[in-house]
Amino acid sequence: MKIFKHLGLVLGLFGLVALQHLGAQTSIGFRLGFSANNVVREPLESNEPTPQIRPGIQLGVPIEIRLNKWFAVQPELLFATHGAFQDQETSDQLTTTSFYRSFYMSSLEVPVLAKFTIGSGNVRLSAFAGPSVGMGLGGKLYTKTFVSIKDFFGTVIFAETFESTQQLAFLSEGYDNSELKDNDFAVERFNFNLHLGAGIQVKTGPVSLFLDGRLMLGLNDLDPESSSESINNTLKSVRGGMNVGVLYPLH
Repeated sequence: MKIFKHLGLVLGLFGLVALQHLGAQTSIGFRLGFSANNVVREPLESNEPTPQIRPGIQLGVPIEIRLNKWFAVQPELLFATHGAFQDQETSDQLTTTSFYRSFYMSSLEVPVLAKFTIGSGNVRLSAFAGPSVGMGLGGKLYTKTFVSIKDFFGTVIFAETFESTQQLAFLSEGYDNSELKDNDFAVERFNFNLHLGAGIQVKTGPVSLFLDGRLMLGLNDLDPESSSESINNTLKSVRGGMNVGVLYPLH
């Protein structure tokens, strides 16, 4: 599969660089942060609410391979989340309807970032950019609809809540509907993203503390169409996040 070839190429290049420079100016660390997750869904169905930000987390292990004073390559192993929610209420004199939908997906990602650093002394500023390859681990789609109907005197004569929870099924474009079990929701397992960000790094003794912010743009469609679908919907992830972390030199 092409996806495995691309992933192998990225990891292979990282491995060559890491082996060449390991022990020279290499640091490994840990970072923790939150993310503001959203999706771009097109086209929206009639009267479908616009997706809104859902909070998430990021846990990562960065490896900074410093090639010179100003430039470094920083691959990472990253646990991250994707998602969004939709919320809408409509009402008239007789009917009230509220709709809520929450999409959540966890993934393991491998960003490979080009990192540019400026400044001198113990405080330095950095900017970075690069692609990432992610693999979905799990998630769910939760939907809740509430309907209330009144008579002409304002008395509620009907009220009911409908709920459904669909587990994510990782399938590829052109899948057969028989591959879905128990009304699961189909999602592409692999996601490609572009990371853009900037931060500040403070050296305290042998270690460095850092704070950075980054924008993560999904590049591929996460909504695969089955072989029987005629409408081509797209679902792309958009995330922003803030992280704090520490880097330890390996020598």
